[in-house]
Amino acid sequence: MSTDVRYCANDDCAEEVEANCKWCKECSPVPEKLKAVIVPGNGCVPVEASNWYLWAQQELTKTGLFPGGVLLPTMPDAHKARRNIWIPFLLEHCKVDKNTVLIGHSSGAECGMRLLENQRLAGVVLVAACHTDLGHKSEAISHYYPRSATSERFGTGDGGEWNWTAIKRHAGFIMQFHSQDDRFIEIKEARFVAAQLGSKFFEFTDRDHFFSPFPELISTLTTQLCHDKATPKKEEKTS
Repeated sequence: MSTDVRYCANDDCAEEVEANCKWCKECSPVPEKLKAVIVPGNGCVPVEASNWYLWAQQELTKTGLFPGGVLLPTMPDAHKARRNIWIPFLLEHCKVDKNTVLIGHSSGAECGMRLLENQRLAGVVLVAACHTDLGHKSEAISHYYPRSATSERFGTGDGGEWNWTAIKRHAGFIMQFHSQDDRFIEIKEARFVAAQLGSKFFEFTDRDHFFSPFPELISTLTTQLCHDKATPKKEEKTS
């Protein structure tokens, strides 16, 4: 009986994969090297004193799921969060790769999505994500977003259309958190992102822009990673 053949999601790999796997063994994340990188929103300096970032670093470290460490970098160009500065910094300084779970908040979430257009990650957590510049010059200059009336008005340039297919293909998993009462980003923005990416979407009513620690981040991420570790691999057939 014939079955459909599935191939590794890595664009540069032609290996076949098991039905319950996204990548082949060589391209899959290595649990012993798994690390997390927390990418903050714009203007979050000092990063250790901002929002829930230090709390998350400490709590995720306690789980023991990240042998490669939990990084909380001080981002360059912190207030403008420009794409051409943040993405190279993550690649070159933080060494994000297939063994990295990126946790991005606000501008950090958009940065994570753009990064995934060309870079494989073990997974991504998007907290308070959007897909447009929201009509703000301060967002348009970061260059994450497609052309808009705002970018045209202020001459900030076109960030290009989102490559949703590539983002999904390059992420081991995608989790997303948003609140209906977010003071900066309407819920429709997050719902649109979730619809394009098929993310595991957690919608709240009372978390605003996620300025404070939220235990659901730790519990859901722990569940996701423990499930990934426990997923049985198909044994090789012997003749």
